[in-house]
Amino acid sequence: MNYTEEETIKGSALHLMNFITMELLRYGFLIAMHDELKDLKGLVKAEDNNWLSEPREYVCLDAELELLGQVKDPVVKIVMSSIDKIARFKDTYLMINNLDALELVFTDEFNEAAGEIYHTYAFDMDCDGSYHSIYTNLLTYYWPIELILFYIVTQFMLNKEEVYEAADENYHHYQTTKGFEILTENKNALLLLDLIAALNKDGYHIGECDLKTTHKNKDGNI
Repeated sequence: MNYTEEETIKGSALHLMNFITMELLRYGFLIAMHDELKDLKGLVKAEDNNWLSEPREYVCLDAELELLGQVKDPVVKIVMSSIDKIARFKDTYLMINNLDALELVFTDEFNEAAGEIYHTYAFDMDCDGSYHSIYTNLLTYYWPIELILFYIVTQFMLNKEEVYEAADENYHHYQTTKGFEILTENKNALLLLDLIAALNKDGYHIGECDLKTTHKNKDGNI
């Protein structure tokens, strides 16, 4: 089936939110399995980037979310806050655009379009498996999240799929100018800008976490 650019933008945006959610969830498990969920080591393959790759997982993560929601680690709590913010964004996004989540999730064209964008901005980071290494990678991951979401903002502003150059220019303007929101009246772009600001705060709070109060790895080092 041939989809318009507008349809592809709207559909791929949901997939991108799911990709980000899955990665945040993965980091949450990696951190939690250092202590509170250590019994899950070997059972939950969170070290694998494709640890949950079935489409159903994008819309049915109740057990995983409930489990991580019980973890007391302050970093995991912030991760869960970010996941909740994205979930609330998706609910609003689907409602104001009159979209069906399942229909979008199982459309391969939207998944492929989202994958191209995601892998343009997300990057692999070395990790030695220690708490500190996972923590550092998680903190770093909030930057590609911002870039990915800003790409979608630009797509909605221009109603165009491929906007890499324009997204870079808009991102620079966003970083150096207050009131970027006045440049667009697109409801989806404005909703995303609110989400970006909220997730940036979460990233800041993760950076502010006092690692001395969190759990250490076996050699006594964070």
